Amino acid sequence: AGCWDGPDEPSPSNSQKRYYIEAEKDISFLMDLFSYHDNSQKKLRSMSRIFLSRSIKHGGTTICFCIEKEDGAFKEISYLKSLSNLANYFKTSRLDQMDSRFEQVNVRILNFLKRVIQTCPMAAKLVGRQVQSCFPHKRLEIDYQYLYLKSVLHLSRCTENLQDQLLRLCFRKLIALDSEAK
Repeated sequence: AGCWDGPDEPSPSNSQKRYYIEAEKDISFLMDLFSYHDNSQKKLRSMSRIFLSRSIKHGGTTICFCIEKEDGAFKEISYLKSLSNLANYFKTSRLDQMDSRFEQVNVRILNFLKRVIQTCPMAAKLVGRQVQSCFPHKRLEIDYQYLYLKSVLHLSRCTENLQDQLLRLCFRKLIALDSEAK
């Protein structure tokens, strides 16, 4: 939920037309997503509001998220970079560094990915590619394989448009693990 503000067409002499995100649950959701961006601390510092607008960097041809600062300035922030970093979470995590909260974090991330895909169905393709590229190598510890497989199966139950792709991936990986064990 939000509202449009500003002129219909962006130009250097006036502010762009903006769609401000107003619902607390949407703001919370976006803040969680943007926290995975490479420059999240810098981009989110002194944030007052989040809005959608035509991208200045891309000639006004795409719509992007922007963070409005307390002084009125704004910075664009890529949800695609944030999603990519979120999907890479498992790839960079080490089992020996995980504590008892890992399962809770894992469930939170999976629910978050589910909501991203429901909100933006086009993101399913990106999430599917990232899940596949981040799948642990068959020679890594079985604990990695188990956690990742469990997470992918959970995600497949939650996302109809990814279910077939994720299940095929799981079967291929399980067959590869089985043939490696023999």
